[in-house]
Amino acid sequence: MVNFYLLIVVALPLSQAIQLFLTNDDGWDDINIRTFFTYMARYDHELMLCSPKISHEISRLMPPRQAPEERPVLKREWNPNSDPRRVQKHREQWHAGFDASDIRLNNVPFDPLRAVRECTANLSSVLYKDCRPNGVNCGSPRLVLGGPKVGNSLGYEQGRDRVLNAFRRSPDSIVPASIAFAGYNDRFAPHRELSSKIYGELASWITQHVIMSGYPNGPYLPRDSHLHVNFPAVTRERCNRFSDFKFILTTNGDRIRNLRSRSICGSIYLPLDTEVIHRKDGCYVSMSLLSLHDRSRGPTMSDHITLKGKLRSFINCLPRTS
Repeated sequence: MVNFYLLIVVALPLSQAIQLFLTNDDGWDDINIRTFFTYMARYDHELMLCSPKISHEISRLMPPRQAPEERPVLKREWNPNSDPRRVQKHREQWHAGFDASDIRLNNVPFDPLRAVRECTANLSSVLYKDCRPNGVNCGSPRLVLGGPKVGNSLGYEQGRDRVLNAFRRSPDSIVPASIAFAGYNDRFAPHRELSSKIYGELASWITQHVIMSGYPNGPYLPRDSHLHVNFPAVTRERCNRFSDFKFILTTNGDRIRNLRSRSICGSIYLPLDTEVIHRKDGCYVSMSLLSLHDRSRGPTMSDHITLKGKLRSFINCLPRTS
């Protein structure tokens, strides 16, 4: 796998940035989402982070941490913090929490669903470049991103994933396409700084490729689709470098497993995400395509083939076990 810092080769030109929205269910200051935000901020995307102030699982609350400092890949030309009018408008218009040193970082005393709705309604005109700071909500994000979640979100357990449910319950005018990331390492795992760095690199790599596949007018994903991504465990001994990972198209066990998929890696079935994540013969990233708003439709094999075509530069086939 190509070294992460070769992302500079595939990074979007500054004129090709899009409007992104980041959220989670682990608290706005969780190290996973802050590290992901730091990586995405290097590509001049118009960013808005808005999450619950604290995790809904109080026992898992983590104090704020500084994301690892590394050299920027690209120099940003767009940052609302440098526009005094936008900073002032943010203070006037937003009455929940935020980081005074970076108005792109916001929190709400609500769940992820309210975070998505409240922030897009009140802050799009302030934080997105083509909007003028005049109080008019002139646009919504082109792509909505979740996580990386603390702990995996696999199989039918995804039904309890509050970020995924928030995306599904939001109208497509607010969430036209979405990606959610989740990492195996939970809040009590050692080496959280290492795993958050690796998960941030992987998530930004995937996001950049999805954006490039649909720029400028989309679609970034197949129609009415959500990409659900799970990362395996990261330790000091294994899966601790970006180059260790391979990216596998999977299913969560819903519908698509019963459809033939020989056009994807020559297999009859897509592998299950639970099987892929727990493999010990490598470091595999599970990427499952789910329906977003119309769950009765479900993703089709054609949708999966479309996704594979979009991401063909780095999608791998899962090795067969002996």
